[in-house]
Amino acid sequence: MIDTTSRLRTAAAWSAATLTALALLLLAAAPALGQPIRRIAQNPRGLALGGTGMSYADDEMGLYYNPAGLAAASDTFWFELLPLALEASPDGQEFIQDKLNSQDSDLGTLTGVADLIQQNIGKDIHFRALVYPTAVIGFGDGVTLGFGGYWEAEVDLLFRNLATPEADAFFRKDTGMAGALSFPLGDGKFVMGLGVRTIDRTIGEGVISSADLAIAAANNELDLEQTLNVQEGTGTGYDLGMIMRLEAFPSLRSQLALVVQNVGGVDLGKAGEIEQEIGIGWAARPQFSSLVNGLIAIEYRDVAKALTDDSSDDKRTHIGLEVGIIPLDNSTNLVTLRTGFGSGLFSWGFELAFWHSFSIQFVSYGQEYGEVAGDDPRDRRILQINFLGF
Repeated sequence: MIDTTSRLRTAAAWSAATLTALALLLLAAAPALGQPIRRIAQNPRGLALGGTGMSYADDEMGLYYNPAGLAAASDTFWFELLPLALEASPDGQEFIQDKLNSQDSDLGTLTGVADLIQQNIGKDIHFRALVYPTAVIGFGDGVTLGFGGYWEAEVDLLFRNLATPEADAFFRKDTGMAGALSFPLGDGKFVMGLGVRTIDRTIGEGVISSADLAIAAANNELDLEQTLNVQEGTGTGYDLGMIMRLEAFPSLRSQLALVVQNVGGVDLGKAGEIEQEIGIGWAARPQFSSLVNGLIAIEYRDVAKALTDDSSDDKRTHIGLEVGIIPLDNSTNLVTLRTGFGSGLFSWGFELAFWHSFSIQFVSYGQEYGEVAGDDPRDRRILQINFLGF
């Protein structure tokens, strides 16, 4: 009897330690029912503006949204050495805070394991981190060169079944380099952009079952690669973008955009494939005064309906509105307020910037996991700090 009790306590301790480590080290992730569209390097600004970006892309994110958008920076240059974006769900924030503040000493007991699972049953535990140092060099007259690298990791985790604990899990890590060139066509009314991006992906999805936890307790380890069927692959994606500057209503400073991302698709081998995506959009930059400017963006992404089984227009329509106060240059304001609507969900955010040397952004947006637009929405919060820029 003593030996059996000891074994149970040992198994419980290892199960609790394994579950805690999975969340804290971001090694497991999301519900298997329904997945959002996971585009590479979605930045806080675009997400605050309803998932837009390709119709304006007037900063370094032209590398990931529309290479032609870099033309807006053709009269300047900047380097951003360490922009860091951290994203979490409210449940994820609470989970980490609880673990950091926890003084519990009973995680090595069956009661401790049950409490850990019960406290997180059904919760949306989500994390994402993005680092994307970039450089943008303008040569004038719409000719701009941009280049940089990116590191992105995303994790979702859902505990369920108190009696026989399980965790639905998803994990993705992307790293690579990106480069883009914009240049005018003819008299400059049209701007063309060409982009290239390398992708090194590690991805896994599966269910961590109670049997897996029992084996982990016996062997003092959990083989996540096998449990989540982790796969690795590399590939290269090419982007083609075009912007047409409209002459009607010149005070609006409006333009049309056409973008083909990942031309022909990107084969990542065992890590899957990234489908080609076509998008069209319209953007305007009204100047309300010398101290206040605006941005309006309306976009229709995934025109060919290749990224999801939901063929509705709601899934693909994105709208963003931005108000900048005290402009510092063509793409930066001292204070910027943002809101948007995309895939049936609202978003908002703000940014405080001191040129490109330091900025801080906060965004609240919804990410949907259902089969149709706006279905099964889940709250996301992003905090980005950018420093070491000039």
